[in-house]
Amino acid sequence: TIIFRCSKCFCRKRKLSNKNIVNGATCMLYDAVIKNFADKLNSDLIILPSSIHEVLLLKDDDSVKLEMLREMVRSINMESVPAEDILSDDPYFYSREEDRIRVA
Repeated sequence: TIIFRCSKCFCRKRKLSNKNIVNGATCMLYDAVIKNFADKLNSDLIILPSSIHEVLLLKDDDSVKLEMLREMVRSINMESVPAEDILSDDPYFYSREEDRIRVA
């Protein structure tokens, strides 16, 4: 499991995948991976399904507008992600208090 900085931008998002970046979105279901990262940031998380190969992790703060993120994910899926690689059109939310991932 690897969490690494997005190299093409200056934002605070991180990519989560496996070493080979193949079917790496499943890493968000591994025991404590999301929890440990959220604890490190001391924050709940927004999880953006980039593809079946990776997800993007964002700190949940007041600047995050879920509807804007939902539209962004849907647009990118339609324009740039092969149909067989689409994970979801909806962002997910990770609650530290509940230690649970749900559709945002």
